[in-house]
Amino acid sequence: MRIYIIYNQADKEKIENLIKELNKETIEKSEILTNLQRTLEELDTAMDNPNNTVDITPFTKKIRDLNKGVKINYSQFSMEYHGMGTRSWSSLLILKAFILQSMNLSNQNQVAYFPVIAIEEPESHLHPNAQKKLYSQIDSIVGQKIVATHSSYIAGSANLKEVRSVCRDLLNNTIGKLIESDFEKEDIRKIYRQVINTRGELFFSRLVIMFEGETEEQALPITIQRHFSKSPIELGVDFIGVGGSGNYLPFIRFFEAFNIPYLIFSDNEAEANATVTNQISKSKLNDINRVVFLNPNNDFEKELCENGYIEEVKRAYHHLILSECENDRHKEAKQRELDRIPDSNYYDLISNIKTQFAPLIGYELYKSEKPLPSKIIELFDKVSLILNPTSNDTD
Repeated sequence: MRIYIIYNQADKEKIENLIKELNKETIEKSEILTNLQRTLEELDTAMDNPNNTVDITPFTKKIRDLNKGVKINYSQFSMEYHGMGTRSWSSLLILKAFILQSMNLSNQNQVAYFPVIAIEEPESHLHPNAQKKLYSQIDSIVGQKIVATHSSYIAGSANLKEVRSVCRDLLNNTIGKLIESDFEKEDIRKIYRQVINTRGELFFSRLVIMFEGETEEQALPITIQRHFSKSPIELGVDFIGVGGSGNYLPFIRFFEAFNIPYLIFSDNEAEANATVTNQISKSKLNDINRVVFLNPNNDFEKELCENGYIEEVKRAYHHLILSECENDRHKEAKQRELDRIPDSNYYDLISNIKTQFAPLIGYELYKSEKPLPSKIIELFDKVSLILNPTSNDTD
């Protein structure tokens, strides 16, 4: 559909006469343009056609040609002087205005009008807040919108029921979507609060690892880098703490809905084991092999203390306590006090300071000459199989 700017004949003549006067005034007030005008009049002599005239028209003469000289200015500058982000955004808004005008004309003529619009990566060259605003403007455009994006901000701004994921594996492509009726309202709220509002990048993860505790949150990203010699970002692996063994199910259903691979690194107290196993049984895949349980009756801190990593635990704890000392003399006295603590007491000590302890133990595990704990290696072997399904190579 084309849209034309139409004036009645009287208005058209009036506007074109004003443009004619504007062109004349512009030429007369400029010595350069006046001289150019006189020089170009010699073209009549060269062509031996005195009936033709040469005009310089800084402004278009006919209304029908106005579109050829129209420019959009933003912040007092022509749009061509702005960045790619501003220009692409303005193009989208022009499209929005065009569609709205087309709809109005269709309504006037009682013609059905329902546009289908495909937009590819509209976030290009825009900062995060602009991307969030952009989505609301796209959403307000009339018709069906299909937006292809790699922006966590745009994906996170959409309603869950509007999002589709396109995943490719060795055999085929799959489309993922979330069916809200499969979730309780509280589950949806948790997903928005703990995933969409703060972790929109999870839509684009190659793999998500879930866990319960703060220590895992700090230690796993550090140790996975030691194991694979690549950062989690390079691997495409994201980590998310769910805040307790009973909170996995909404996240499991979310990842399964969008075909995002996931693993669980779980504590293994009797209650935690039963709770996690029950949630897996309620999932679509019902795959208990996606869970790596620690050794029986252990949380992560106890796993380290009882399975050969007490020295790393002690170094991390000592570093934390000594960092609070006021001077060297205070440090020496505190170190003597720390040296008298039995190994069996460390679990209780670190259990009360997990937030401060977590990054330190992650660093100690990273630089330790010992192999990583066996349960972490078991987890990373599963990571390798998911990321490299045709190879068992974990390098």
